[in-house]
Amino acid sequence: MKLNKSLAFALASVMGAIVPLTAQAQLFSDNFDGGTSASNWNTYLSAADGQFNFAYDYSTYNGTAGVNTIPIPTAPRSTGGTTIGLRMAINDTAAARQTMSAFPKLQSFSGNYKLRFDMWVNYPGTAGGTGTGVAGSTETAAFGINMPSEQAVGATGASGQSAPANSVWFAVNGEGGASATSTTLRDYNSFLGGTLQFGDAGGFAATGTGREDHANAYYQTLFPQNISYQTAGAPGKQWVTVDIEQIGSTTTWSMNGTLIATRTGTPITAGNVFLGYFDHFNGVSTPAVDSFVIYDNVEVVPEPASMSALALGFGALFLKRRRRNA
Repeated sequence: MKLNKSLAFALASVMGAIVPLTAQAQLFSDNFDGGTSASNWNTYLSAADGQFNFAYDYSTYNGTAGVNTIPIPTAPRSTGGTTIGLRMAINDTAAARQTMSAFPKLQSFSGNYKLRFDMWVNYPGTAGGTGTGVAGSTETAAFGINMPSEQAVGATGASGQSAPANSVWFAVNGEGGASATSTTLRDYNSFLGGTLQFGDAGGFAATGTGREDHANAYYQTLFPQNISYQTAGAPGKQWVTVDIEQIGSTTTWSMNGTLIATRTGTPITAGNVFLGYFDHFNGVSTPAVDSFVIYDNVEVVPEPASMSALALGFGALFLKRRRRNA
């Protein structure tokens, strides 16, 4: 029997849309280029000493002469050479542990999806945050998905640092300055709520000793010390593309396409995404002007498996309808 014309047209329309949707569909996006992005985000500070700049032109950053002179180029996924992003800076004067976070307004995501963004973690000094007049270089970028509530998200500690119970999120510093034996914060971090998860519990892809430390061979290979990465094993002072992806109840964290951690059986599988920055240490970073994180080209997209499932479901409907008409 001939295929019903309306069904055939619908099938062609949906199947024709599956490929571009798989590659391009966005549930949320912000490239900050319009200069009005502040109205798209809710912001939270655990204390007053933190600054959000949603229209920061990072091409204007020159660094402190003799201490930090690496210029910031356009982010890898920007178009047209634009250089506007979200800059966060914290604990520039207070000398106290603090945290800050930004959440897209009125958003909640579920199912299979991915948070992707470009990130530049800056720090004072040369490799490892060292140099004359340099101190307190270790500050930490934080990010996650499925947040059940909004707040300033940070590792459990003083000055209001905490995270929603049972939330799964990740964090990394730029220069490998955290202790390899710390029980609260390391260089690469996988959290459940405000509590750091180690080794297998954190789902780290690195093996051997120091699975959360920048000196581990896994990170040394990913971020080699050369013209690209100033500190071996650490992502600072260079653009990296970060992916946080959920498939079912499994959450993965990757940087530049390389897996960092996999968390299975995550207790919360729906909620908002966040970007953040915190200082887990009391000391002020010096020079403070050189300590910050920049986020650019933020997007939340459905994981391709979700779109494939839609195609398969429609295909099954088509076959069922065709048999009925036979």
